Parts: sequence; C-alpha cells; structure tokens
Amino acid sequence: MSHCDNSHCPGPRQPNFIEDQRGTRCLYCGHRLVREHQPVDEVANAVLALELATTTAANELIHRRHIRGGIRRLLHEGIADARKALLFGPESPLDANARDLVVVANELLDGVATSPTIQVLSDQFVDREFNPRGPVVDGTRRRFLRPTPPLDPNATGRSRTISRRQVDAYKLIRDKVIRNELSGSTKFYSFYHAQTPRMRIAQDLYKKVYEKYYRRPVPADFHFFRYPGPNDRTFAEFDNVTDFLVAKIEETGMIDDNDGGTKRHIISANLSLFGSLGHAGEETFHYFQIGEGQTPLDPRWFIEKFFGEFGFDTAPIAQLMAAAELTDTVEGSLFQIMVPADLVDDVAYMAHPHGIPFDDELLDDLHYVGDIQYRWQDLEPGSALAREKMNDELTRKLKLFPQRPAVVPGPPVPLRSALRTAHDPKPPVTGTKEERDKLADDNMSRRYRLELNELTRRTILRARQGHYRPSVYLQRYGQDSSQFHHPQQAHFAQRQREAPDHIGHGKESPHELIRIQNRPLFMQARLLLSQAHMLDPASGIRIFRHTTVAPPDQARYERTLDQMADVLIHSSRPRWR
Repeated sequence: MSHCDNSHCPGPRQPNFIEDQRGTRCLYCGHRLVREHQPVDEVANAVLALELATTTAANELIHRRHIRGGIRRLLHEGIADARKALLFGPESPLDANARDLVVVANELLDGVATSPTIQVLSDQFVDREFNPRGPVVDGTRRRFLRPTPPLDPNATGRSRTISRRQVDAYKLIRDKVIRNELSGSTKFYSFYHAQTPRMRIAQDLYKKVYEKYYRRPVPADFHFFRYPGPNDRTFAEFDNVTDFLVAKIEETGMIDDNDGGTKRHIISANLSLFGSLGHAGEETFHYFQIGEGQTPLDPRWFIEKFFGEFGFDTAPIAQLMAAAELTDTVEGSLFQIMVPADLVDDVAYMAHPHGIPFDDELLDDLHYVGDIQYRWQDLEPGSALAREKMNDELTRKLKLFPQRPAVVPGPPVPLRSALRTAHDPKPPVTGTKEERDKLADDNMSRRYRLELNELTRRTILRARQGHYRPSVYLQRYGQDSSQFHHPQQAHFAQRQREAPDHIGHGKESPHELIRIQNRPLFMQARLLLSQAHMLDPASGIRIFRHTTVAPPDQARYERTLDQMADVLIHSSRPRWR
C-alpha cells in the first residue's frame, strides 16, 4: 500500500503511513491500513546506515567547511532510511537512537550542529615564515594517523612509533569524539584531557564505592579526577572558577598550574581533540598517545589516600595494582569532558600555557617584565642569538611574582610593552656571574615590582568582569574557529618583515610566532575540580573516557574489579554514614 485509500484523507497522494502497536495507520487521517511489519534487521540496517552517513559527513567536513555533493546525498538517504525505521512506533528499542541520529544529521545539513574538532582541523596552519602549510588535518595525519616505519635497531635514542593497529584505533576514537561533539553541540561544550592508563583502577574503584557510600548511581559517562573523602573539604572551597582564579592570583601574584597548590584544583584541557598540535608540552593527543599526562601521577598514592579517607584495609592495594595491568595499554586515557552550556562559566576559564588567563595583552606584557634570556644558536663564533622557548620564558617570568603581592599606591604604571619598539631589543646579559646576579637584582627594582603589581591588578579586574569566560568564545569557536585568529596577526607579520631579528616576534622566536599565527589551535582552558560540579556525578557534566583497551581485556578487568570491590567493601569497616 503506497498511500492512504481513504477518499476523504487530507494528506498528499503519496506514502504517508505510520505503524504503531495497533497496526498501520495514515499519518494524516488515522485510517487503519493493512501492512506487514518491517523486519527488525531492516530497522537495524537503517540506523547503521544513518550512523555511517553521519560519521562520514563529519569526517568530510574535516577537509571542507561545507557539505557538498555525494556527502549531502548520503545524509539525506540515511535520514530517509532512519525515518522508515521509526514506523515501528515508540516501543521500538531502536527508536531513541534513530531519532537522535535524524536530529543530528538534519542539524549537520542545516549548519546547526557544530564540532570544534572539525573546525580546527579544517583551519589553515601557518608556519614561522607566515606561509600557509595546508589544513591542520594534514598535521594530524603526519603525526598520529599514519604508521611509522620500523625502528632501526642500530639507532640511538628513543623514537616514536605508530603501528597500523594504533592508527585504526586513533581514527575510531576521532570519529567517536566528533559524533559526541555533533550530538551535544547545542547543549554542551567539549574539553580534552589525557592521563596515564594506570589511573583507571583508582577512577573505577571510586565509582563503585561512591555508589554504595552515597547511595547514588554514577552514570557510565562520568569519571572522577580526584577522590575526596566524606570529610575532605579541599574541593568544596570554591563553587565557581572565577572565585578560585581571583583567590589564587591574589595569593600568588599570577596563576601558575605548575604550582602544587593550584594543580590540585584544576586540570588543563584543549578545546578540540588535536588542540595545540605540534606543541608537545601542551598537546592532549600527544599525552594520550605516549600514555602519560603532563604531570606524572602515582595511582598507588591516590588509592592509599582514598583508602585512608574511607577506613579501608590497605592490604588489597597490591592486588588492585596488579589488576590495573589488565588495562595497562601503551596509550593512556583520553577524556572528552562535555560541560552543559549553562554551567561552563562556573567550571572553566579560557587559558594560555601554565594556566595563565587567555589574554594576549597579558602574555605580551609578560615578555617584557624582568630580563629576557638568550641562547646561542650554535657554538660558532659570531653566531646569532635566539630567545628562549616560550614555555621556558613563562616559567621564569611567573617566578618573578611575589607570593603575596604588595598593594602599591598611586596610579597604574605604564607597562613596558607599550613603550618598546620592534627596533629596541634588550641587549644580552654578559659579564661575570657576580655582575649578572647584580644585574638580575637590579631588574627586580621598584619599576619591575610596579609592573608585576599592575599585571596582577589588571588580571583580577578582567577576571571579575568576565573576560575569561568560555561562553564568550566557545559557541562561535565551534562554528568557525578561524574568526579567532590573532587580532594583530597582520601587525606581527609586518613587524617580522621589517625587523626579522627582533627578539620579541622575529624569526628567532618560532614558538611565539607559531602561536600567534595559529591562535585558534593553541587556545586552551582550565577546569576547576569542585564538589559543586566536576566531582558531582549529578551535575550533568558528561566525561567520556576513550581508551585502546581490547574488549576481551576490558571484560576481564571489569570482572576482576567487581569481585575485588565486593570483597573490599564487605570485609572492611569503612566509616559509612
């Protein structure tokens, strides 16, 4: 039956029937039809076809900003197949999945669904000579999505290897990440963080204890980054990230996530899966691939502390660590943290490396506070000088801030970055060690102290005014990341042409030049670990953990952990409420 046989039906003379539990009926007049049920396999195949179409379209957008030609047709066909699958009515177990996929596919076609990862990968990468090198996706292929040749047994030093199996696994994770971004693009903002694989045992154990202790279920797409005990108030001090940011800057002069007291409360994150590509010290996917986080974590320390909080017997810890080896892959855990849009300003702030608030003027000013150090490019007499790497310089400059900055009365002091020119680089430090030490002391004179205090004052003011809120950036970032190119990009290009040896932004500062030219790629965030949000499974935050653990190993690990957790909980006498 291709259309309704009711002569009074107001619907068009084309297929317009739908099937529910009572049979087949016309979508427009409700007239019952006689039609055999569609085989379940056909429904499953329709949903799978739409899943394939959606993922293919997402990957195609990595190469082009718009869907064209065959990709558009593929999506339309997938939507049509899924709509046929929905004829089974609301009781069909595949309905929810099919409906979600139809919505995502339509939004993708209409330009509503967005993916930060797709947008960044399709952006042009510009090198230190200010030449476009092609889309960022080309860099991901060279770095992660192409097998490397076998290691030379006679070569010295450690070389990075990627097998065909790893490439396939990385592509699968990439596709899952993009699917999650697309399906949640109207409700969530995504952030990316990586850790050592051995932390999984602590995270999974805590979920099991949390459910029994608090008598609340923990969603499958939620994981803990810290393990506060029932009496631990460490993570209850700040309910929102702005209060934390202001308090830490007032305490230390400037935020620095290498400081232990700060690191305890925040985690670093990129805004897209391959964010900070090529800058290994800031690149999430690099840490995932090598199986380490930016800072080494000792799972045993976390578990021992956790056991102490809950009063567990520590004897089984050795067995737990042995169980962790079941999932001890070469790669680590890659976390896709999806924060609801209405919570994101309480959970995260936009950042540069070291957790410095995302403020180009602040970063530029830091270059001119205190001394600037140089290195010889080679050992040949008369060789040129180059400024130290950006991260090394920031590490030094952050140490210049006093632990408790004094309030200096009087009007704000003009910052030195506004006074210097491209033709006025500071000469290198020379002389004996005593002379260099004296010069360093002189550099920390009242003038520099005034500048540091002005940077502290201005950053606190801007934090309170909301300059570093992610909501200011992220909606537009997922739609078109290229609009976040550095506002003075053309100025720096001209500056480099006029004074190529200028230390601040000349050819001898490649890290800084590349950061300026590829600003969207290097935009970061920091997330506050608070019991109000990131450590509360009921907060609505979704934390997906992507790994390369083989399914049989994962199943063995789950069984082992379930058994050990049951024995641990029933044999111990924890301080239950």
